[in-house]
Amino acid sequence: MSVLLAVAVLFALVFLENYRRHRNEVKRVQHIPGVAYLNWPIYLLFSGDLNFLLKGSKGLSPLVNKYGPVFRITIGWETFVFVADHQLNKEVLVTKDKHFRKGPLVESSVNVVSDENNIIASHGEVWRKHRMALNPSFSDSGLKDIYNSFIIPCCDTVLRSWDDKIGSQDKININMSVALGNFVSDLFGQAAMGYKFENKQDELSYMYKMCKRVNLAMITLAIVPKYMVTYLPFYPFSDVKKTIKEWRAFLQECITKKINEQENSDLLSVMLRHRASTVDETEKLNDEEILSNLHMLMIAGNDTTIHTMEWIMYYLARNPTVQEKARLEVETVCDGTDTVTYEQIHENFPYLNAIIKEALRMKMPASHIFRYSKNDVTIGDTLIPKNVTVVPLFGHMSREENYWGEDTSEFKPERFLEKSDSEIRYRTTPFSAGPRACIGKKLANTEMLTFLIQTLKKYRVSVRDGESTSDWMPEKMMATMSTAEEVKVCISKI
Repeated sequence: MSVLLAVAVLFALVFLENYRRHRNEVKRVQHIPGVAYLNWPIYLLFSGDLNFLLKGSKGLSPLVNKYGPVFRITIGWETFVFVADHQLNKEVLVTKDKHFRKGPLVESSVNVVSDENNIIASHGEVWRKHRMALNPSFSDSGLKDIYNSFIIPCCDTVLRSWDDKIGSQDKININMSVALGNFVSDLFGQAAMGYKFENKQDELSYMYKMCKRVNLAMITLAIVPKYMVTYLPFYPFSDVKKTIKEWRAFLQECITKKINEQENSDLLSVMLRHRASTVDETEKLNDEEILSNLHMLMIAGNDTTIHTMEWIMYYLARNPTVQEKARLEVETVCDGTDTVTYEQIHENFPYLNAIIKEALRMKMPASHIFRYSKNDVTIGDTLIPKNVTVVPLFGHMSREENYWGEDTSEFKPERFLEKSDSEIRYRTTPFSAGPRACIGKKLANTEMLTFLIQTLKKYRVSVRDGESTSDWMPEKMMATMSTAEEVKVCISKI
């Protein structure tokens, strides 16, 4: 009985302390309209799910309609402030960027293979050091090397496999999810660390499946206390530990092999060369920082690119008019040549770029961009207190009818030709904006444009026999916005 009493007293004290901290937090942010929940279990009980973590910011549209463009959700003693206004988002990401950092939610989930920071989780002078080490790879000269050395050959590999499969047939069915998964994973393996995988045509590659496992581990660590993952021996925590251990060992092996062969244009070689040429020891990346950056570049760039390309091919198969306009642009620019230059890729394909932007608007792969206030800061007319997570609601804003029109749910690339970039910016910003914008934006665009150009030159993509162009694919939101099922299409020679 005394033991039960002691447990009850302990439970009561913990509850009272949590309640005290919760009430103090609510009082601190009460000037911002919104809702409050005593803890995460109560939030889940009353909201039904992890709306803003797993559904994307579109899942919060009802709260935008109720509270306006700036509102909060307080859970326990954590407050999340959501912003659904393009001018206010510009303040958060650009004009008042110095008042924010990525924050603990990001740092707890991305630093899974090392205790050292990387370009995504770091801030201040540490972030600047990481950025300087990676800048050469993401400059135009660095990306041009990646384009010629890796993107074109990997794209050719996919198209040759389709040529072999179709042979003398008029058309064949293709599992586009597998093809794109292997294309992007193989490309990232080579472009990031010079590692070439032997992939089977109709099976997902080891790298693609490994990146999926690591993403799930990162999601787990974002929502579950680290001590639970560390000390609890059963599934899914045991699988998280196994995945991280295997992934870390693979990255370490790649780094060890590259130490003595740094002449290539892959990202790992460039990081190692930068370290060797840097005189100031404080500006050099150590082994763990290189490993952490390699991990983040692989994970951040893999799923997001694959899922965006899946949605693009899905929409092209169901919008033949859009596809023919894109093909006409490709034929006009290429004019019978086998390849296009890196410069042409980014200068001469406005309609293909519009297709990519429209797919990103409709199915933004990562609709969560988190910022954490380092001090009190005013955004518009709203005071954001210190230590609050701010989330721009790009997923909601990219579908607002009062801006995009009543056809906001239709795939219409022309809308990006009708509106200027400056007008659209901060309404739909899949790569973020400001100093902390995604360093890999141009690399991702280069991959997607190249694959589209090479595919549209040779093949027509359509729905499979028995399917309708009006059939609708549901979406699934985990770490990124993906199709709920594999994308399977029919391809035929032009």
